[in-house]
Amino acid sequence: MYVKLFSSILSSSIWSEAVGTRIAWITMLALADRDGFVRGAPSGLARQANISLADCQRALKVLESPDLESQSQEYGGRRIETMEGGWLILNYAKYRELRDPEQRREYMRDYMRKRRKQSVNSVSKSEHIAEAEADTDSSPSRDLDIENSVSLETSQLGVDGRKSNALVCIGGQPSTPRVSEGEALEYLREMVFAYWRAKLYAGNSRLGWTTQRRQKIDARLAFYNLDPNACLYAIYETSKDPHRMGENDRNRPFKDLPSIFVNDSVCDELANRNAHYAAGKPHPFIEKYVAKYPPPGVDG
Repeated sequence: MYVKLFSSILSSSIWSEAVGTRIAWITMLALADRDGFVRGAPSGLARQANISLADCQRALKVLESPDLESQSQEYGGRRIETMEGGWLILNYAKYRELRDPEQRREYMRDYMRKRRKQSVNSVSKSEHIAEAEADTDSSPSRDLDIENSVSLETSQLGVDGRKSNALVCIGGQPSTPRVSEGEALEYLREMVFAYWRAKLYAGNSRLGWTTQRRQKIDARLAFYNLDPNACLYAIYETSKDPHRMGENDRNRPFKDLPSIFVNDSVCDELANRNAHYAAGKPHPFIEKYVAKYPPPGVDG
């Protein structure tokens, strides 16, 4: 058996705890079965973690207590639950199933290869665009909300191997317009910014570009090889996180782009909370945005 250990643990609240607590937590992750159950007693866990019994008992108390600083507020931030014969690591199954970035990139590459081989969908591109426009705000703003997403065939804006040739699939009809890396980046940057402003700030048009917002979006898009899915899912999950939305001891929201995209591990941890992202499903906003605002080289 082995356990996935995400680098985001280094920016989590557990890493601010005492050394004994951190060691006990890592030990429990290593001992857990595929369902997240750790069999044993405090004395045995202390021996396996090579810490004192007192440190182990303190660690268990911390791990089974609510944590308002936890990046995941499921179960109130509690990490374990004491059960007969041991402990259950809460959320273990969820994190076990998460794909790492390279697995997701490979999944999307394979998905796009299969997608291009499929027959053309019977619904025309013009019908898709008309349906999307009827379901979205008629204003020129690109702030389209995922909550009003229309039911369309899955689309994906990605990159064919490298960053030079963007692949766009609209309404099931594959095309491969040759656009520069700069054009692709600019298009995706606008997409991510539009979704962030719509989802977290109700489309507030007074929120504009700053150097830091631009740099953070660009850095995350570069890390994900110009695949916007992680960025979009991270924004969506931020909207569902009470702590990040301002329900914390400082009454301070952490929903600006520099906070969501502070680094790759934080963005990845947020995105991975979403089961659709973990399963490799493209974010629905991509298709809606592409239909409303065709990428460079694609006729609207």
